[in-house]
Parts: sequence; structure tokens; C-alpha cells
Amino acid sequence: MTKVAMGKVLLVSCYFPPEAGGAPVVYENLLRYFDQDGVFVVAAQPRFRTSGSKLTCRVYRCLPLFLTRTRIAKLLQLLWIPVIVLVGSVVCKIHKIDRILGTYPDTTFLISSYLIHKLTGIPFYVYLHDTFVETQRETTLVYLAKFFQNRIFYSARKIFVISEGMSEYYKERYNLHTIIIHHCLYKDYEFMLRDYMYSKNWEANRIVFTGGIYDMNIDAIKVMVETVNSIDNTKLCISTRWGAEAMKKLGNGSNNVEALFLPDTNSVIEFQRRADILYLPLAFEPPWPDEIISVFPTKTVEYLVSGVPILVHAPPSYFLTRFARREGFAFIVDQNDPLALRKGIESLLKDESLRHELVRKAFITAQMFDGRKIAEYTKKHLFED
Repeated sequence: MTKVAMGKVLLVSCYFPPEAGGAPVVYENLLRYFDQDGVFVVAAQPRFRTSGSKLTCRVYRCLPLFLTRTRIAKLLQLLWIPVIVLVGSVVCKIHKIDRILGTYPDTTFLISSYLIHKLTGIPFYVYLHDTFVETQRETTLVYLAKFFQNRIFYSARKIFVISEGMSEYYKERYNLHTIIIHHCLYKDYEFMLRDYMYSKNWEANRIVFTGGIYDMNIDAIKVMVETVNSIDNTKLCISTRWGAEAMKKLGNGSNNVEALFLPDTNSVIEFQRRADILYLPLAFEPPWPDEIISVFPTKTVEYLVSGVPILVHAPPSYFLTRFARREGFAFIVDQNDPLALRKGIESLLKDESLRHELVRKAFITAQMFDGRKIAEYTKKHLFED
């Protein structure tokens, strides 16, 4: 593979390692294949710290994330735009930046990246992990996103999205051409799978979920809790940065559910591998259907190389469900029904040939997310204009 010569890029992102969450994991895995001396970052202060980041690029922190805890704080965060723009513009001047990469899922930082571009004239690129307008919750932010979206899209040389589902959505909704930059695997997936052999040494059946519990999956997870409580010797084990809050959301009927926060990627991977089933849910009655239809959870890529069968629990029309069905890497339950879910769980626990086949196809699918290839593809689109 021919390596692309890198210039200097400024990444403007609210969330960046060592912050916990999906977006930081995306950058951790992708940027390890970049020349660290050529990457500069403007980001917020981390709130939930993880350990184990290998990135050595220079990061300028300019926003305390405690401001994002409440809805009103999301609006107050907009007051930091001038500070972010000032810091970003100074970084561009001092380090002679060649490209600006604005990212979303944070409105403040995406708008700031656009304004840095307008002030400096440096070529501007956008990387969307979620849809922009469709994910806004507050009325003020909806109007603000609508005001800036066309301006941002028009100014960007290229628009990157994180999944085929998002690319399809923007093409159908806005007739917008986008380039897919998948969330990628850093570790050699062949080594990970070859080095791992499933051997159960725990008593209860463990259904494992890693990630946040929120409007985009909670109705499905509640049905899973109900289902798990009806199956003997079975537990739902959750790794989330919102452990106590997650348990409150799931209610009092969660006797066979346990939640904890794991502070580093290796611990999360080990937690996933100590599962009998990896659970991948999306909401059946989401408050914002235009957002969820294109979602591809970042945890999916980690699940693919776990050596554990995956259970997708989501409506049939969602991109995640269609992708899983097309590639054959997961058992799919496309009804939010405890009986259907129970049948799926029992099939996965009892049918060894099914388990092995799903794991085999998951490994094949994982090759689509090879970090080296995705990083070179990204650099090509950033620097070979």
C-alpha cells in the first residue's frame, strides 16, 4: 500500500482521548496511523477519563466539559465559540496548518471549526459521526444548526461520514455526496481472533452491553431486562460511564442486571470477551426517528473481533439491522417483544454451530474496518487535493 504524504491537520472536536466514549475511540484508532507531529487538536477538557491512549499529538484544551451536563449548559456552551475560534486560529498560524477537520457530534465545536476556516482561509473538511440538524434537541440549537448546516456543507471541500447508513441518508435527504470513513480497528484483528479461544469459566449466562443508555436504545434495553429476568441463570452485564444513572433508568425490575464503568479500552475488550452474547440494541420508538435510522454504533466494530456471537435488537428498516443481515455477522431480533427476544437468546446459548458461524462471519466483516487501510484512505482524501 502506497503511503500518502501528510501535511498538518487541525482536528476540532469536543471529545478526544482520554475522554471516554465513541468519538474518542474513533480518533484513537484512526490517528495512531497518522504522523503525530502533523496532528493538532482543539478539544474540551475530558470529564470521564480513560487510560491507555497512545496518541502523542498536541492537544489544546479550551472548554470545561462540566458545562455540558444539563440542557441549559448546552446553550451556555455556545458562549465558548469565540474562545475556541481564537485558540484554533492561533494554532493554525503558529503551526502553519494545511487542513482543518471539523467534527460532529458537538454543535459548538463544529460551528467553531467552520468559523476558524472562514477566518484563516485554510481548506476545510467535515467528519460527521451523527446527522447534524436531526440530532438537535433544543429549539435554539435546531435553528442554529439549520442556519449553519448549508454554510458548513458548502464551505467543506469534502464531507466524511462514519457509515454507509449516514451516506445513504444524506444522499436521499439532501442529494449530498459524502465519503465514508469507517470507525476502524487499531489492533491487528487477525492476531486478536487467533489469540483468543472462547472458554466459559463463569456460572451464569452473560449477555454483555457496552456503551451509553439513552433515548436511542433504552426501550429495547428495558425489554431485554424483562426478558433476562424470565430466563434462569442469565444476567445482563453493562459497561457504561453512567453506571448508577443507567440502573435508575432501567427501573426497579433489574435484579439480574449489573452495571460498572471500565476506565480503559483493554478492560472493555476483556469484558466483551467474557460474554456469552454481545448485545447491540437500538430503540424501536425513538423520539427522533430521522437520526436513528442511519446509526452505526461504534461498539459494533469491537464486537466483531470479540470472538463472541452478536445479538442485534433493532427494527428491520434501520441501517444497522440491514447491514447485519447483509453480512450475516449477527443474530437479529427485529421485534421489541420479550418472547421473540427470549427465543433469540436461547438459540444463541444452545446452538454451538450457529455461534461459530456468526463469529466466523463477524471476523470476515471486521476486515472492512482495517485501520491501516482506512487511515491511508482518509489521508488520501485530506491531502491529495
